[in-house]
Amino acid sequence: MRRLREFQEIALILEGHRAPALVVATAGDSAWLEPIGDPQLVLAALPAAADLAFTHANQYVLLSGRAERHPTGTIQFRGEVGLHLRNLRAAARLPIALSVHVGDEGSPPVRSTDIGRGGLHLGAPLPGAPGDEVQLRIEMPDEVADISARARIVRTDAHGTALAFVDLDPARADRLEAIVIAVRRRLAQARIQARPATSA
Repeated sequence: MRRLREFQEIALILEGHRAPALVVATAGDSAWLEPIGDPQLVLAALPAAADLAFTHANQYVLLSGRAERHPTGTIQFRGEVGLHLRNLRAAARLPIALSVHVGDEGSPPVRSTDIGRGGLHLGAPLPGAPGDEVQLRIEMPDEVADISARARIVRTDAHGTALAFVDLDPARADRLEAIVIAVRRRLAQARIQARPATSA
């Protein structure tokens, strides 16, 4: 399957101009990109029809779609249906250890291993079967308000428990996605800055 990988270098092609970029995150038919070099040259051309070019398994891949500026400052590329951009995850995820209280308010916290707008993964198995619902309170970092939501157990295995949010309101889901993309963008920017300088 022709799939983009997070932090993979690709070429974003806008109006015949190739701009190198790193993949910040992927979800569904979308990829968020961080330009390598002067982002204003790329952002000034948006929104626009665009292509992504990259290699996968020694094959050259060219995907067509639309690129636009995302509120996080990244470029969001939405691929056309059927062009193999499809990521099985419905939402971008961020690997992060957050304290999550399950059930009663006095319960000891469990650590998350990742989180996204659609759900999270806990690093410990929870009692219950797939389909059971639990109440969560997620302690968010910095000045971000804690998130309270109901979640459905998707699966439990030796690595922990996967949960899907059931009633997370759209505004909080959007805010959570923005946090995930913003942190992943900072990681991409750090990778770009750590690249060896090339001589002209």
